[in-house]
Amino acid sequence: MRIAAVVDNGGFVVPLPDGADILIYDTEEGKTYQYHNPGFDVETNRRATTVEFMLQKQVNVVCTVPGAFCPVSKNKAVENSIKFIRLDNNISFQEVLSDLDEYLKGISADIPDSELFKR
Repeated sequence: MRIAAVVDNGGFVVPLPDGADILIYDTEEGKTYQYHNPGFDVETNRRATTVEFMLQKQVNVVCTVPGAFCPVSKNKAVENSIKFIRLDNNISFQEVLSDLDEYLKGISADIPDSELFKR
């Protein structure tokens, strides 16, 4: 399984376009990979650009906070069978990984509309 999160400089999970880095933890390898977030640099379709990159990296699960996804990016993720670990704000990716089994118990196939970014 490959679990991704967009993080800020402090390693906290942030909305998809708001962090310069994407961390992807591969559960089979036990390794975390760091990539530049392509959605961080573009002016339009930022969230969808990030999701497209995650799909290229074969991500199965994304850590998400309120406002991380918009309807378009959420639909792209759901159509490609990505699942979600829904978090409150101010949680680090390291915190998620340190208690991963517990977080995976609450995995979700969807994100409620109330947690989506609205223009």
